Amino acid sequence: MPQPKYLDPYTDARSFYGSELRRLREAAGMSRSELGDKVFCSGTYIGLFEDAALVAQYRSAYDLARAVALSPEASLALIASAAEDCDR
Repeated sequence: MPQPKYLDPYTDARSFYGSELRRLREAAGMSRSELGDKVFCSGTYIGLFEDAALVAQYRSAYDLARAVALSPEASLALIASAAEDCDR
């Protein structure tokens, strides 16, 4: 399996979201495929979010946050960070 792409979370909102999603997934002890199974998508699709190649829409961001067991408040903060790039 290839090494994940390093993201500087301070570059932009998309990079922050991707690095934070990866951190939370790894803290939950899940692979990309396992997280994808929880939200009905592939591990490759999760990788696109984590590598900042794709912006998570509100529903995807919400489902991902719930899958890594974030509190409602933390979920909103993570969703807001993803939404910043959607508004541009």
